[in-house]
Amino acid sequence: MSAAKTVCPPTWEIPAEIRVRLSDKLGRQRTMAAEGHVVVVAHRVPEKGNPQRVGVLLWRDASGGWHSTEGGPGLSPLAHLLEEYQAVVGRLEQAHDETANAEDWFSILEEVGPVHRAVRNLYEVLQRARQEISVKPSAELQAACDLASDLAREAELLQFDAKNGLDFLIAKQAEIQSRYEGEAARAGHRLNILAATFLPLALVTGVFGMNNLPVGFDDPSGGAFWFVLLVGALFGVVLAGLIVTTTRSHRRDTRRS
Repeated sequence: MSAAKTVCPPTWEIPAEIRVRLSDKLGRQRTMAAEGHVVVVAHRVPEKGNPQRVGVLLWRDASGGWHSTEGGPGLSPLAHLLEEYQAVVGRLEQAHDETANAEDWFSILEEVGPVHRAVRNLYEVLQRARQEISVKPSAELQAACDLASDLAREAELLQFDAKNGLDFLIAKQAEIQSRYEGEAARAGHRLNILAATFLPLALVTGVFGMNNLPVGFDDPSGGAFWFVLLVGALFGVVLAGLIVTTTRSHRRDTRRS
């Protein structure tokens, strides 16, 4: 993940201890406090396919007033930021309800993962900000913490459900594929038995040439014809029986292993 970029306004009269920790690359979301001042580094909603994070700075001065790089009075920029997260989570939940294939599940997982991490870290940052404020936190900050907590939970459940949905779909497709493979194997087994039954007879007749022997149906006394026919059929039955026995033995060994 690329570092978030937001320049700290030079007009902000924040302690040097905090300013020195801020730069063009603000890094992860966090809360910094010194001399009664509290600065919160937050991230906007991550964009799908974009590793760059856009930072938002919130500053509570020693007198209790809130300022933001986004402008706006009080904590209204924080409320707008949480509304952005809420809108994205709601859109992903709707996409979850309309999911029809593995590609849709993967698309949701690809987007909800970074969103979940970001809003969860934002909640932790806001909680830390509440702890750093020595006086009673404002109702707005409390409401923002509660909303961030709810959004983190919703995103976590959505990510969990999407992963389960994708795993179920993969397992279902594997089961269907296995059933088709089983049917193909059974069909091939029947074909092998059929081929084994008539292969010896076809081999014998091909080698000796049945056209040189009296045809048994026209000459019942033609013993050579019936001998070749019976021997070929007998070998065919024996060969087919060996195939069946070998197949059953292999299946037993597979089940045991």
